[in-house]
Amino acid sequence: MVVDVATLETTALISEDTRLLKPVAWTEVDGITLEGKGATRFRLDPQTGEITPQQ
Repeated sequence: MVVDVATLETTALISEDTRLLKPVAWTEVDGITLEGKGATRFRLDPQTGEITPQQ
């Protein structure tokens, strides 16, 4: 979830994803590391919501 601190409006970054993604690290402003089934890693761009496999 992202929270707009001015309005307190929340936005879900991931919803109803079958990969069972969970956040692992948010060490960059423009990228969140996610982990899915079988320890597969993905990168989430919090601005666009795009999820890409991490290499």
